[in-house]
Amino acid sequence: MWLQECPNFDQGLVRPLVSAEGVVVLYCDSGDCTWLTPADVETSPGLDLDLSDWSIAPGIHLTPGQTRWAEADDLPPTWQADYEWHEG
Repeated sequence: MWLQECPNFDQGLVRPLVSAEGVVVLYCDSGDCTWLTPADVETSPGLDLDLSDWSIAPGIHLTPGQTRWAEADDLPPTWQADYEWHEG
């Protein structure tokens, strides 16, 4: 599932990702850009991943092996209602 093409990378897609803590964030699958909400994708270049502890924000970590791509049921209700998601 994906939201839109990545605004920072020509071939990437912005996909929902479940963090190690179970928080759903948006991640460009072609680069290390991460956003906390769909609205942020339009207004921010993205958060940088801190490789020292795999954090993108306080309490949100994208530690390898502890994250997974989100499914429709994982999305917050407002994300489901307010944004168009694509399969594939």
